[in-house]
Amino acid sequence: MSLKILVIAGPTASGKSRLALYLAEKYNGVIINADALQLYKYIPILSAQPSKDDLLQQEHRLYSILEPDKLCSVGSFLKLAINEIENVFNKNKLPIIVGGSGLYIRSLIYGLSEIPEISETLREEIRNQYDLVGAESFYQSLIKADPKVEGIIRNTDSQRMIRAFEVIKQTSKSIIEWQKDKIIPYYNQNQFIQITLMPDRNYLYNNCNVRFKNMIENGVIEEIKVLIKKNIKIDAVKKAVGMIEMIQYLEGTIDLSELIKLGEQKTRNYAKRQITWFKHQLPEAKRILYADYNELVNTVNYINLL
Repeated sequence: MSLKILVIAGPTASGKSRLALYLAEKYNGVIINADALQLYKYIPILSAQPSKDDLLQQEHRLYSILEPDKLCSVGSFLKLAINEIENVFNKNKLPIIVGGSGLYIRSLIYGLSEIPEISETLREEIRNQYDLVGAESFYQSLIKADPKVEGIIRNTDSQRMIRAFEVIKQTSKSIIEWQKDKIIPYYNQNQFIQITLMPDRNYLYNNCNVRFKNMIENGVIEEIKVLIKKNIKIDAVKKAVGMIEMIQYLEGTIDLSELIKLGEQKTRNYAKRQITWFKHQLPEAKRILYADYNELVNTVNYINLL
């Protein structure tokens, strides 16, 4: 019998972390983070990392481990995650992967193309180019260098644009071609128990609003001030939901009410995009529909995951 890996995917503010705590206690599990932002140090409020009480209640791995100036590629995440999963197996416990970063989760389940490592010099050069010329001009340069990405990668998806440019420049081969190559996953498909949380829209959007307001009340502005004051580079976290608006607030271009209004809207929009992505990219996951947390727990208990 193969060892099992439980995967809990879903949008922001859907109750993933709370459910993971419950299931870790129920099934003797260890929670392994699959949220890109929660990998980083110094931003527990901005990234909605587990509280100190949560960390004491159950084992958590891959939270607050990286400096904010270190970008974590999908390949880098997989190395970290597989190492933690093997450690959990060695303890005869259940690995519980939880997060909202779809590419991390999909690649763990289905594997990742063997794209060569990109040199740090080239990474920095391309990021600087993007910052200098802006999204539209960068996109035109990208599709000139790699016409195969046109219509597949949008000019609003900065992360994928930059990645595609890195790959074509480093390897002279389109990222689309790399992704068509045979992929061999690290684990067998039958080892994964996948669930995707699909909350009622009103419940989710209300949670998104509460999430952002709580961040403000809990001191996220001070958290960002400390990063700026200490001159800590924030390359990897500057695109966090609401980050642009919080910087604008600190610069005095918007007031607190406008910050909250925009932050709530950005959080809801992000959750909507995540739901759409998970529906298409995790086709084998059980979709859990619910209108509140109690219904979520009751539904998960009813389907008897293990």
